[in-house]
Amino acid sequence: MIFSYLRIRADDYYSCDLTAQIPVKVMIRAIHGDVGLGLVQADENRAIENYVQGLRNSTSVESVKVTHQEPGIYWTEVKQQTVKPGIYSTILETGSMSQLPIIIEQGWQYHQILSPTATSLRRMLTKLKQNFQEVELIRSSNSPNYIPSILTNKQHTTIQLAYEMGYYNLPRGVTIEDIGNSLGISRSACQERLHRAEKEIVSYYLDDYRY
Repeated sequence: MIFSYLRIRADDYYSCDLTAQIPVKVMIRAIHGDVGLGLVQADENRAIENYVQGLRNSTSVESVKVTHQEPGIYWTEVKQQTVKPGIYSTILETGSMSQLPIIIEQGWQYHQILSPTATSLRRMLTKLKQNFQEVELIRSSNSPNYIPSILTNKQHTTIQLAYEMGYYNLPRGVTIEDIGNSLGISRSACQERLHRAEKEIVSYYLDDYRY
């Protein structure tokens, strides 16, 4: 079995178009037919409201329901217009499976995918590249790695480098500034990436035990 992590951008694809314009992070947590159930997160509710309104205005969306709201996060139920195969269905059609959640951010969909063989993976990549404008294979492995599916590529790169440089050793082997210098970013930008990545990982593992 092959585990791969991809990001895909598609022109005229409502979720990619909207997140390219509006600073939100979307996590699709469940899919039932043409209905997707997900969470929309942002620093400000106004950005989430703009995203939801953009969904309602999209010709690719049949209906949108906001089923729960709290500061910085909306729960949504979105029914698509199934005019042509989407990214998720294209992956399934090639014999591979996209594991949930699917992350949509800054115009890209991030998918963690299971393929039965390397040939299946190549077939899926070929089909995706035929149907969508940009397809990038970020990583592939014969061993499962569930963490990348909840992090952006930049977050994963930063926290992996921090780990490899000894930031999580006791005592710490490097500072945040050292990691930022290695990445070519400021200390504050590096600190923010690490904090967001750590928050996502902690939330991922603790959510199942909250109640």
